[in-house]
Amino acid sequence: MTSPVTPRDPAHDHLLTPQNAALLIIDYQPIQVSSVASRPRRELVQNIVAVARTAKLFNLPVVLSTVNVKTGINQPTIHQITDVLSPIAPITRGRTRISFAR
Repeated sequence: MTSPVTPRDPAHDHLLTPQNAALLIIDYQPIQVSSVASRPRRELVQNIVAVARTAKLFNLPVVLSTVNVKTGINQPTIHQITDVLSPIAPITRGRTRISFAR
């Protein structure tokens, strides 16, 4: 016998839910991935792909972010992630010029 389930209030619940959380995937671009030396690159990619698949499975909102793609300095997000998260479009950040008064 199962007991009735009371829906959680995502605004006041201390547990993370798709209604009060999001996954941010930042700068998983070829140059950034290839510069990681703390673990094998294959393991790094497998880990983030598993996290992306889990987020998709639980309908967790995902924000995908890249840097300097529009400027041509960097390449887009690695295909292993975009294949899983399609059709999410990345937010592309670029260089910002800061001027100082002299």
